Amino acid sequence: MALPASAGVDVYIGSGMNSRYAGYVAPAQYGFKNTIIEGTINKKPVMETVTINLPRNEQLSHIEIVVEDDDHVEAANPYTIPSPIVFYGSSITEGGCADRPGTAYTSIVSRWLDAESFNYGFSGSAKGESVVAEFIAAHPTIRAFVYDYDHNAPTSEHLEQTHKPFFEVIRKAHPSIPILLLTRPDFDRNPEDSNRRRAIINDTYLTAIRNGDRNVYFIDGQSSFWFDGTGGMHNRRMSPEQPWFYENG
Repeated sequence: MALPASAGVDVYIGSGMNSRYAGYVAPAQYGFKNTIIEGTINKKPVMETVTINLPRNEQLSHIEIVVEDDDHVEAANPYTIPSPIVFYGSSITEGGCADRPGTAYTSIVSRWLDAESFNYGFSGSAKGESVVAEFIAAHPTIRAFVYDYDHNAPTSEHLEQTHKPFFEVIRKAHPSIPILLLTRPDFDRNPEDSNRRRAIINDTYLTAIRNGDRNVYFIDGQSSFWFDGTGGMHNRRMSPEQPWFYENG
């Protein structure tokens, strides 16, 4: 994990698609326990929304934000989408290996949509637990649910036993919200196993469609990246030949 992500904060100014990266404050090296870390972020002399994304791994004992004496600070405007997008999944969901907190895919989606979000990403520990399904289902309002724990399911058999029941708990509690079903992006690690897993998640999707669900979506992790034969990995663009986003017609 890069230090700016695991132990630093990064700052964005503005909101939605107009937000811009302003900088980060992080330790310069490891071994920073009980250390004061300081940094300066500059912005235009106008009223703008400032968002500070906190570290993924380390705890802050406290944080202080200092402004000039004649500066004016007030509460930010409400999110454009105030009801939270809820993410549940692996360390990837949590933000693992992103270079900064703001570059985790959950942060990017929430920032672009100007949406509140709850990130229930757990390194190695999100395995479709029924107690977590009940916890998420108990949220009074959810704008959308992103269901993304394939990477952490220890076996395809475990995934098959847990995936559909978890989905059904959320759908029963929130019958009309969009639910996005994701398969793991590191498909090439074990293609045979990944194919089995993808079929299991696709079965959850198709069963929901057959039961009349019109707000469930399947996102295929196999098509998230492509390899160039030299060890390089790239984001795959959407194309008619290789769609990654399936939805009911």
